Amino acid sequence: MLFCKKCNGRVFIDRQYTTVDHIETFCTMCGHRNFYHPPMESQEGKWLLLKEKSRAKSTINEPVIKGKVRVWFLNGDLVRVHHKSRSTGMITFYNITKDRLETCLLSDFKKNKERAYSVAETAVLVNRHRKYIPTLIKQGKIPPPVGSQLNGERHWQVRAYYSESHVREIRAILASIHIGQPRKDKLITNNMTPTSQELTRRMGDGILTYTKTEDGRYIPVWSESI
Repeated sequence: MLFCKKCNGRVFIDRQYTTVDHIETFCTMCGHRNFYHPPMESQEGKWLLLKEKSRAKSTINEPVIKGKVRVWFLNGDLVRVHHKSRSTGMITFYNITKDRLETCLLSDFKKNKERAYSVAETAVLVNRHRKYIPTLIKQGKIPPPVGSQLNGERHWQVRAYYSESHVREIRAILASIHIGQPRKDKLITNNMTPTSQELTRRMGDGILTYTKTEDGRYIPVWSESI
């Protein structure tokens, strides 16, 4: 844990501006910044780089959250598979939101469906506590989940879900919220929210490959599956 030399406040690494050859830290109390460019020139920079590499490895090793297997989102509605036939290429599903059975092509269903995540799973994906999500909903910062009953209404002991689009929207909203002492230049510092690539990998859609740099080092490169 690092502390500011000016005000003794907590110091974090600003990953929004940090690269392999540049590490930037900021104080949450006074906003003071330190620059390590490159980090290998100082002992503190080497220590920070080692910590960042350890964090990257732990991020890669985190388990994938694939969502629910019995319910899906289709065109914004929560659905559950009722019957499917590979021979005819048709699928019948129960539309929970509209309370009716619907039929479509199996290929269209696979193309347009989105996975459903519970509130607890969504909280893990965006790196927030489960009990913090209802607070964000009451404040109007993030959209509410879709309840598993008619018109998507939510009630006590009624399960509610977020779609993949909802989770990505929530991540983008949380990433736009500044954490710590406000900066004079109005820039946003937020290291708690995962990046879009990290969220993609955590949802099981990302592929991690390595590319070789000019000096012979191998760096990870994220790519999304199609």
